[in-house]
Amino acid sequence: MSRKHYTSEDFEFAADFGNKLDDAIDAHDLTRDEAADRLHIHRSMLFRYLGGKSIPGSKILQRACEELGVIVDYRGIRLDADYFKADRVTVLPRPSPVQLELSSIREFLNGKHAQVSIRRKKGAAVERLEITMTLRLGTRKRRDSRR
Repeated sequence: MSRKHYTSEDFEFAADFGNKLDDAIDAHDLTRDEAADRLHIHRSMLFRYLGGKSIPGSKILQRACEELGVIVDYRGIRLDADYFKADRVTVLPRPSPVQLELSSIREFLNGKHAQVSIRRKKGAAVERLEITMTLRLGTRKRRDSRR
């Protein structure tokens, strides 16, 4: 397993992130232990970030921006709490009932060369829907066996 080779730009970013993280921790009047808890990281990792020795991943960046108000530039992109808002799903879409569409699927697919069967299977813990489709691709030409 090989290590990733970081550029000087990556190390500059790590140092900048460490400085801004340190400022944000002080602004929120947090101890280093409290800051590590808010970022969901070990205290030793926090000190690596503060010293510019480690480059944070996207989840750490997101937590630092959202929890502590860190604002940092990465290759010309401003990373702040608003930047990560698109990553959060606030309301999950409600699934549409599948059974309303299954009858039309069967009618559409059943024909001369295809046959579809749809069965509801009830198990111990979960209810399943089994869809089986049989396709007739054609007939094989018989070889003359008298050769």
